[in-house]
Amino acid sequence: MPDIKAEIAGAILSLLGYDGTDFRNLKVDADGHLQIDALSAALPPDAATETTLADVYTVLQTIDNLVNALVSVGTDHLLVEVDGSTLPAGAATAANQATEITQLTNIANLRAALNSIGTDELLTIVQSSALPNGAATGAKQDTMITALQIIDNLANALGSVNADDLQVDVKTSALPSGAATSANQSTMITALQLIDDLRNALGSVNADDLQVDVKTSALPSGAATETTLDNLYDHTIIDPDWRYQGDNLVNVFGSVAVNSATWTTLCSYTVPSGKTAYIVGWSAGLYCANQMFSGLLELDSVAQCGGDCYNAPLIYQGTTIIKATQNQVVRVRGYHSAGDAKFMKGWINGWVQ
Repeated sequence: MPDIKAEIAGAILSLLGYDGTDFRNLKVDADGHLQIDALSAALPPDAATETTLADVYTVLQTIDNLVNALVSVGTDHLLVEVDGSTLPAGAATAANQATEITQLTNIANLRAALNSIGTDELLTIVQSSALPNGAATGAKQDTMITALQIIDNLANALGSVNADDLQVDVKTSALPSGAATSANQSTMITALQLIDDLRNALGSVNADDLQVDVKTSALPSGAATETTLDNLYDHTIIDPDWRYQGDNLVNVFGSVAVNSATWTTLCSYTVPSGKTAYIVGWSAGLYCANQMFSGLLELDSVAQCGGDCYNAPLIYQGTTIIKATQNQVVRVRGYHSAGDAKFMKGWINGWVQ
């Protein structure tokens, strides 16, 4: 009977395990832990094997060797034995380093030269020198000295007279082209005297009037004389029926279909060769209610008079005296801007002689 090595609280139970065929007692070790025998086990994915552990050991051994090498020299130094080495592209060579040493020596010499004279000066011995292109030569400097001497002389001349004056002795002088001469100035004086006389004449009458005495005057070509004015007066006032007799009559009438919003010639008269026409009456219009209409009398396409009419009946009549010479064209034009009229009518009345 085995010993009981535990505190008992209540009944004692016996645990059995089933191995698939029989029931067997479970075992514990001397400490009371459940005894389990692992007969076989499969490693989980990525678990370390003896091979990988051996590799890790090798790496750790290399690290340990490096630590020992560091300790044998210094904590921040590594003892390395180089059996052979190839310089990378562009690496410094002994020849390049020698060139650098030479340049550094030159710099040190320059610094020493500066220190021997002054921090901002350099002792230089010039054995030969060529002037650069455009540099000042002795001859050019002589020319500059001469020019400066002239300027100095001018300054002295200014100082001897006044700060802003210059004493100049004129020995001879030629007038430039177009300069005023004594003769021209005399002509100007005469013209200015005429202007002054005109000003006096204006002042003697009124500020904006001029007293003019006309001794003689010639009429321009084609101007009306007393004779032509008398004839015109006789024909238009004394004997008004004369202008409507035979070939002297001008009586032109015209009618055209309405062309809305367009200036349209209603009638026209061309003065015969060798004749002069006097137009004393004209008309233009519509005979229809609620229209808007404009009429115009023209001489060689130049407007002489005209007018506008609104509402019906629309007739624009004018009385005037227009003189037209041979081959000139007198015409009446109409402009129908609104309404439903069918015709525009025009009339020209006068005489020729």
